[in-house]
Amino acid sequence: MIEKLPRRERELFELLCGLGEATSEQLREAMPDPPGNSATRALLVRMEKRGAIAHRVEGTTYVYRPVRAPRKVAGDLLRHIVNTHFGGSIASAATLLLGDMAAVGSEDLDAIEAAIKAARERR
Repeated sequence: MIEKLPRRERELFELLCGLGEATSEQLREAMPDPPGNSATRALLVRMEKRGAIAHRVEGTTYVYRPVRAPRKVAGDLLRHIVNTHFGGSIASAATLLLGDMAAVGSEDLDAIEAAIKAARERR
């Protein structure tokens, strides 16, 4: 879903996923080159109509949040990247990530090994 959003909407959505929830002004402050206030609100309204975000009212302020859990969104985005840039090869993507990291910590390696073991057991 996120990969189909236009650039500015995707930027706002990614910020919301990172923040959990935010107002229009907080989102604008977090953007490196923000659109105007009314343009930001228009983008948020459009994203809400698409079903990507929702809002709650706090006084006179709208507080926005992603509809889907950020982890689910991240998983979908990662699958899209693997399919698009690595021909669907999880091994190629993982090899690149591990090779590019200056120092992969032992906790990360333990978590990766545990995930590989669990995947083998599910087969």
